[in-house]
Amino acid sequence: MQDPEKLLADAHQKGLQEGIENGALEARANLQTAMLPGLTAFVKTLQELGRTDDEIQARTSVHVTDLALTIVTKILGTSSSMDVAALRQCLQITMGQPHGFTLNVHPDDYGLIQDVLQDAGLPWPEHPTVTLQANPAIIKGELRSEDRSELRLQRDERVVKAISDLFSQPTRPGA
Repeated sequence: MQDPEKLLADAHQKGLQEGIENGALEARANLQTAMLPGLTAFVKTLQELGRTDDEIQARTSVHVTDLALTIVTKILGTSSSMDVAALRQCLQITMGQPHGFTLNVHPDDYGLIQDVLQDAGLPWPEHPTVTLQANPAIIKGELRSEDRSELRLQRDERVVKAISDLFSQPTRPGA
């Protein structure tokens, strides 16, 4: 037979542990409930932004490509043998991430955001301008936005070279 004081202490410890665990679960559920409306609105806004951006890119690339070919024809006095598909691809790369940024959050917060999104059936939008990233250097509960303009500048240099190569292609005789 065990000591009654030991049984009482064990029961007290077990009750305390269960209370802490239940309190943590309830606090997490309350936090998820509080986060869901704002997070849902943010995700839906990003999804709409992505659709709008795709539409703008599609419309713009056709018009800009036509304008570029017209300019080349006027300058050269003849039609260009420029690869129109390659020019459109260069334009799409250029317009792909005009204002990209990363939202850095603490890994625990990242997990919570992912859980809330998963529970709500909301995948993070595949819009290339906004990424969510776990960063252990961020204090729990804080968010740091990071501009990706350096990456954009590197990409733009490749695009300028690709467009320059396209414009420097020899024209077809009699075209």
